Amino acid sequence: MYKDYNMNQLTIPLDIEVMIPDDDIAVAVNEMVESIPEAPFKAFEHDVGAS
Repeated sequence: MYKDYNMNQLTIPLDIEVMIPDDDIAVAVNEMVESIPEAPFKAFEHDVGAS
């Protein structure tokens, strides 16, 4: 099941991006995931059922 990935959806009051150093692997993984085009996943979207 496809679920939308968004690193900016955190609900805690801290700004996590400030706490993660620029040379951390998490930054590289986030950039890689954000670079994936969304078009191929459009076929998996639906308007009924659970998200």
